[in-house]
Amino acid sequence: MQLLQPAGGFDVFSIRGYTKFEKARIIGARALQISLGAPVLVEVPKHLKSSVEIALYEFEKGVCPITVLRKPPGES
Repeated sequence: MQLLQPAGGFDVFSIRGYTKFEKARIIGARALQISLGAPVLVEVPKHLKSSVEIALYEFEKGVCPITVLRKPPGES
């Protein structure tokens, strides 16, 4: 597990994946950014129309520019 030390007292560490709550928050936040005019980071297929669909597509491709900071297990 690789630990990085950003400001704010949280550690960023790599895990297998996101929880369903983190995934929902990331996609929702990115969809809001896209709907407000942020540039899309992937080539969007024509069948994707809404900002939520585009944000989910970005997330699945691994280019979503949002990260999750959490404390390592065992720390309170």
